[in-house]
Amino acid sequence: MTDMKTFIRATLLVFHVGCGAISSISETAEVVEPTGTESVAPEWEAPVRDLLAENQILIVGEMHGNEEGPQSLWQTASLALEHHGAVSIGLETPESDTEILQAWMASDGLAEDSEALLQAWLWHPEMFDGRGTQAAMRMLEKARRTRQSGADLEVFAFVRPGEHDPGDQNPHEQRMADVITEHAQARPGRKVVILVGNLHAMIRPISLPEMQEIKPMAMKVRALIPETVTIRLAHSGGQSWGHGSEGPSLIELSDQDVPNTFELLENDDYDARWPVGDATPSLPAHPEVVLPD
Repeated sequence: MTDMKTFIRATLLVFHVGCGAISSISETAEVVEPTGTESVAPEWEAPVRDLLAENQILIVGEMHGNEEGPQSLWQTASLALEHHGAVSIGLETPESDTEILQAWMASDGLAEDSEALLQAWLWHPEMFDGRGTQAAMRMLEKARRTRQSGADLEVFAFVRPGEHDPGDQNPHEQRMADVITEHAQARPGRKVVILVGNLHAMIRPISLPEMQEIKPMAMKVRALIPETVTIRLAHSGGQSWGHGSEGPSLIELSDQDVPNTFELLENDDYDARWPVGDATPSLPAHPEVVLPD
C-alpha cells in the first residue's frame, strides 16, 4: 500500500486543447503537498486508528474545495485497510454515480475509463461547488490502484435524490443517512469511511436563519448505528473553491487559532477535531468548468 506520508506524485486529468481529447488519469504530475500535512501526520494516526477500531462508520467533515479533505479521507481509508482489511469510501454525490464509480474502480484507468468517469455528476461543469476537484480525482486514482493491487476497497455515492421544502433540509439529511446505514448494515464486517460537508457531519441539531432546525445526517446515522464517529477537519486559514452567486469562487478562510494536535471532543458538534493547516485550494477536475478571471 502506498505510504501517504511519502507520496509525492499523483495523477491528473490532462485536457488536450488541440484535439479535445482526455488522456488517461494515469498521466503523472508533481503535486504540491497541502500545507500542514507533515506537521500533523505523525500524531493523527494513533487516535484515528483507535476511532476506527471502536466504530464501523467514520465520517470526515470537510470544507469543500481543497486538497486536505480528499487527502485526509484517503489517509483514513488507508489506515482502515491496513488494520481491518475491508473498506468502503462514501462520497457526497448523487446515488446514481455509484455505478460509474464502481466501473472506474474495476477499470485499467485508460483514457476511455477516464472519460467515462467524467460523466459522473460529481464533476459536472455547471454544478461545481468544491466537491469535484482534482484532489478528489487523485484520491479516486489512488483508490483504483489500491483495489487493483488486491485490496478489498469499494466506493459508493450516498446522496439520494428527492424533493423537500427549501426551508426544511431534514428530508435531505435523512435520505443521505438512509443510504449510508443501508450500505453499512449490509456489510457488518466492513469499515465505512465518509467524506461530507462539515454541516452534515455534525452530531447535534443546528439552527440556521429562516430554516427549520436541522438534524444532520451524522446524527441520524448514529441513531441507527451507534458505532459511528465524526471528525471535523480544522483549517487555520487558506482558501477553498466553492460556489458563489455567479459560479465557482475562491473562499477565503479566516485565520483561526486551531490547536496543532488531534483532539477528542466532549459536548461538541463533532467527536474529534483534526487540524490540517491552511486550506490549499484544489482546482476543478472537469476541464470545462469556467473559473473567474
